[in-house]
Amino acid sequence: MILLQNNPSETLSLSRLATSWLEGERHRLSLKDCPPPPGAGDLVVRAGPRYEAERIAALVGEREVGEALDATTDHAWLVLLGEYARQLGLIERLAEVPLEQRTREYTPQTKLIQSLVGVLAGLEYLQDFNDGPQPLVQDRAVIASWGQPAFAHYSGVSRTLEAADDQTLQAVIEVLQTLSQPFIDAEVMALVQGGRRLELDIDLTGRRVSPTSTTYPDADFGWMDNALHNGYQAALTSLSGGPCRRLLLSSQRYPGRAQSAACLQAAAREAEQVLGVRPRRRTEWVQTRLDKLTAQIQPL
Repeated sequence: MILLQNNPSETLSLSRLATSWLEGERHRLSLKDCPPPPGAGDLVVRAGPRYEAERIAALVGEREVGEALDATTDHAWLVLLGEYARQLGLIERLAEVPLEQRTREYTPQTKLIQSLVGVLAGLEYLQDFNDGPQPLVQDRAVIASWGQPAFAHYSGVSRTLEAADDQTLQAVIEVLQTLSQPFIDAEVMALVQGGRRLELDIDLTGRRVSPTSTTYPDADFGWMDNALHNGYQAALTSLSGGPCRRLLLSSQRYPGRAQSAACLQAAAREAEQVLGVRPRRRTEWVQTRLDKLTAQIQPL
């Protein structure tokens, strides 16, 4: 994209140029004025030149024409995820999550969004935001794609997560479920229309923590990765066989010593609630089996 100025002696902000072009009538285009697809709820997708101009203005900030802009990144996938999150409305919804904390520079919701970026980046520790090999706090492309002015120091993110309560957690879960539901509904519909079965995979996966740690609530020793470790068991339920191949439906956490049989029933019920469908309860099969067992028990 090339931006020109009429008077070479006049300095002009790049963001003001993008904004001026944004206000032009002949380049306006936004899918937010179109009706959403069936089952999408209030899902809004934004695209087109108008949206691109807004993004350019936000990225370059108050810079002068000719001033160098470093938009290189070591986390290109996070940039794409950030743009996708903005189009889905994820960032706007997370900004409304209730989280009470006194802060001076960054709102608690901003640091909550930053923690989500850390999860998507696969950071093992919060300090990796600042001390990792490619610190995310210095990656302007990632920060801009997630609609943030800057990333906070990891210590501030840690204090915010510590201040979060059950209400905050439930609000985050509801946001993620609301945005995920249209995709799940479309996956189920594609399988049903194709006359295919809904195949669910429920896996119990270990989540290890330090064996000497005492700060992880409800952590316990259990069998993980073919060895005994301290941590949790995560029951991950996914739907396979559809256009997305594998779609994660739910994740439930248990202490490390949890057994698969004890987690299966809760995972199946949660999956049925998310899918909105369930298999027919074949109670007549159970009754037939009970009748046979009764006939065998009576003589005894």
